[in-house]
Amino acid sequence: MTSAEPVTPGGEPTLTIAQVAERTGLTHDTLRYYEKAGLIERVGRTGGNQRRYAAADLAWLEFLLRLRETGMPIAEMQRFAALRSRGDATVADRLAMLREHRAAVARRIRACAATRPRWTTRSTTMSGCSKGSRGRMNRHEHEHLP
Repeated sequence: MTSAEPVTPGGEPTLTIAQVAERTGLTHDTLRYYEKAGLIERVGRTGGNQRRYAAADLAWLEFLLRLRETGMPIAEMQRFAALRSRGDATVADRLAMLREHRAAVARRIRACAATRPRWTTRSTTMSGCSKGSRGRMNRHEHEHLP
């Protein structure tokens, strides 16, 4: 999509890197890194070589952000992006990746929930510190931290 106009060849409006950064919360550097790392395909450019993002680019970036927010490592995101670039023949592989990732997230949630009672007990103990400790934990309390 090399064009002097801020639209796709089909006439769809495009966004500048600054507009995409504002909408996604990503920095300009991160957007460039995502392109360089293969997480997003090379985005369209103007005649002056300025990046122009189409709606499909923005939708894909938002999907990548969901993966990142759920703790998917960059290497796995790259693997997913590579599969996506190969088209519909990889749908089953991509679904399997997402299912595996969802299971890993569920395991992390269960692990966090299992440790919550210990933290609740510790925070109760810490709030009951004597006035002389000024809210600092004593040696005995430190010994019981994980």
